[in-house]
Amino acid sequence: MEALGFSRFAVHGEDWGSTVARDMGALDPDRIAGVHVSAGLHGFIADGTVEDKAWRDLKQYATDGSAYLRLQAERPDSLAFALADSPVGLLAWQLDKYSLWQGTLGGDFGIGDDFIFANATLYSLTNSVATSMRLYATTRSAMPPTFSPTATAVSKFGLADFASRTVSERHNNLVAWYEHDTGGHMAALDAPTELVNDLSDFMQQIGAHS
Repeated sequence: MEALGFSRFAVHGEDWGSTVARDMGALDPDRIAGVHVSAGLHGFIADGTVEDKAWRDLKQYATDGSAYLRLQAERPDSLAFALADSPVGLLAWQLDKYSLWQGTLGGDFGIGDDFIFANATLYSLTNSVATSMRLYATTRSAMPPTFSPTATAVSKFGLADFASRTVSERHNNLVAWYEHDTGGHMAALDAPTELVNDLSDFMQQIGAHS
C-alpha cells in the first residue's frame, strides 16, 4: 500500500483473510482506518464461552462437516499428493467444500462454472495444493487473540459462518455488526450485493469516503 501511495486504508478479509485483516489492524492501528470481515475466524469465531447460536451451529458443523479440516491439519501431505496428481480428484474435493459452505446452490453451485474451473486450475498449475493444506497444520494455536483497537465490522451470513458477536466484541473494537439470512461462507461469491452494501456502510461510518 505504501508503494501505491496510500498511507492510511481499510482492509477486508474473508475466512483466513479475516485473520490477516484483523492482525493488520491490531499491529498497525495508525495506518489501518478500519477492518471488515466475513466468515471471521480467530478473534471472531464462536469459542464456547457463550452458548449462542454461532456456537451451536459450529458444534453441529464439527460433527457433520469438519472431516476435511482434521485431515488437512493432521495429514496434509498425504492428501496433497493425491489431489495434485488428479484434476478430477481436486475438483471433487473442492466441490464438496462448496456444497458445505455455499448459501445458494444450483447446477453451478451458485458461483458459476468459470470460477469453479479457474480456481481448480490455479491450484493445479501453481502446484499449491500442499502449501494450501499445510496452512491448517501450521497455524493451530491456543493463544488468545491480541485485542485490536482498530474500528472493526463483521458481516455474518447464513451458512457456514460461525462468527459470534460476543467473541467479536471481546477481541475487537467492534463498531458495526451486519447479519444476513442469505449467503454462505464465501459471501463475496454468493452474496456480493449484501457484502458490498455492508462494506459501503462501514466505510461511511469510519469516514473512509471523505
